[in-house]
Amino acid sequence: MKGISSFSTYSQNNVISIDIENNLMFMHIVYICREYIPTRRGGGIASYLKEVAEYLVTLGHEVTVIAASDDTREEKIEILNGVRVFRLSGGDFVIPSVEKTFLYRRFRTNYRYESYRRRIFECLKKLDNVDVIEVADYGAESLYVDIDVPITMRLHTSSLFDLTTQSLRKRTLRNFWFYKKMLKELDLIRTSQYITSCSESMQNWVVDNLGVDPKNITVIRNPVNKNKLLSVEEENILSKGELNLVYVGTICETKGCGELVEAAKMIKTKYPNLHLWLFGKEGKWGVKLKEQNSHFDWIHVYGKIDRNLLFPIYRNADLICLPSWWDNMPMTCIEGMMSGGLVLGSNSGGMAEVITEGINGFLVHPKDSMALAQAIANILSLNEKKKLEIRKAAKEEAVSSYSTEVIVGKLLSYYQWVIDDYRMSHS
Repeated sequence: MKGISSFSTYSQNNVISIDIENNLMFMHIVYICREYIPTRRGGGIASYLKEVAEYLVTLGHEVTVIAASDDTREEKIEILNGVRVFRLSGGDFVIPSVEKTFLYRRFRTNYRYESYRRRIFECLKKLDNVDVIEVADYGAESLYVDIDVPITMRLHTSSLFDLTTQSLRKRTLRNFWFYKKMLKELDLIRTSQYITSCSESMQNWVVDNLGVDPKNITVIRNPVNKNKLLSVEEENILSKGELNLVYVGTICETKGCGELVEAAKMIKTKYPNLHLWLFGKEGKWGVKLKEQNSHFDWIHVYGKIDRNLLFPIYRNADLICLPSWWDNMPMTCIEGMMSGGLVLGSNSGGMAEVITEGINGFLVHPKDSMALAQAIANILSLNEKKKLEIRKAAKEEAVSSYSTEVIVGKLLSYYQWVIDDYRMSHS
């Protein structure tokens, strides 16, 4: 650790933000996660890492990310906006758009599972003066990390979280070969002393289903860089002069995309100028949804889009719909609110911790197309003055509570507490 003038204080359930100007503590922070933007695998975890890592660099911290290369045959080191990124080869997955998926490669998650995680450890051992390491729960990529440095685990959502039942996923013939590997995630969570979660919902699930001591888990939300968001120029993608309903996220069943399409069809007669837009990674389910609705010229399964282009879409959408069956703490919800968007989210999961019904957004029960259709119709029928009030309240809440500077201040305070506690327990 370099340049420490004083230690911050930390108490469980209350992370005290450090005064960056008066107590500047320079750390070398390492993040381990297979996805880091730019990547074809990029999702919410990658967006979280990018927001945090780049902002930490602006504060003078050294940040290293150990990620997987999209092309498992290649390996490289990059400096991206001051963040050092190791793209490791030999990953245990294949991205079809990058590598041809020969039959034997489909089993790569088995024969490269352990070897790839050992490569992470070998890479980590070559780094100097590491103060703290953060790993994602998903993927169990800290499996072989054995180093005298404090490790904190970030709960995004474990592979064994069953989004349908919100309980532990059961072993089936379909997941039989992967189940043992998924259990490794749970073992690492159970044995981790330092854990952060981006929502109380995820924290409660881990406590209830895994028996983890709640004192070991601290809730620190996901951040969004408001300066980057507000500086993006407008891009004319939505249908001008029409009523635009927007979804952003992975286009899949558990995100409630099926119910959203059905709900939009139910209210199309009442709103003939309605257009539904779905932005995000498609996958097989998303491709099928697109094919099934290809004859509707008002349903646009747009697919993956550059994240920066989303901010004006959030602002210009008449309503942003995120009807997930369950969601930890989707950055799309915070981004939409920070953009001044009108957001309808699921009341199952972390969005219910951010949205106050009728004040800064709206909530709906998941897996119910009729309830969703009714909620959408009710919101669209509100007068413009009420809509503007809700948009303003959403933006104010997101900026004051979820801006990068706010969240990173909490993370730095937490990291410092972890370092101090680790040193005391190992002295």
